[in-house]
Amino acid sequence: LKVNKDFMRKKKEFLKLNYYEDVNSKFKKLTYVRYLDNFIIGFRGTYKEALSISKNINNFLQVNLKLNSKCLVLDLAKNSGKFLGTIITLKKEFKHSIISYDNVNKLLDEKSLSIKLFLFAPLADLKNKLIKYNFINNRGKIIPKTLWLYRPIKEIIGLYNSVMHSILNYYSFVNN
Repeated sequence: LKVNKDFMRKKKEFLKLNYYEDVNSKFKKLTYVRYLDNFIIGFRGTYKEALSISKNINNFLQVNLKLNSKCLVLDLAKNSGKFLGTIITLKKEFKHSIISYDNVNKLLDEKSLSIKLFLFAPLADLKNKLIKYNFINNRGKIIPKTLWLYRPIKEIIGLYNSVMHSILNYYSFVNN
């Protein structure tokens, strides 16, 4: 893979940047998560800036790595997104300030607003997948697996548990 000199120069400049620099108005913090050939970039800024970053990333992938990418830009304040089967959304939370005197909590009138990132399992999609593979019916009742009927009871329980545990393990980090 041939990498041009300009790219290497820019990479060296980038690596010299202070990650925690917040006094420079030109500094924008990006956060990303990558799994195999899928990645998501989190960015706090304007939609116009996000489109510009997306364009630069697509250009880099096409020119330097000869890859075509499908890039979707979302404003999580308005819409939720989906990454690796997980729904990503922002939620606003109002918190009351609590002050403690001698183990007695008193609620102050001050409210603070915080915006948090939430991850949700797509429950409707999971239900549809269980229906598709005949584990449950449309009303959510379990459908017996007749192919497993002549297996020992411990094995049948183990097979059902393996399905349940794989779903619970995959979505172990979500908020719902």
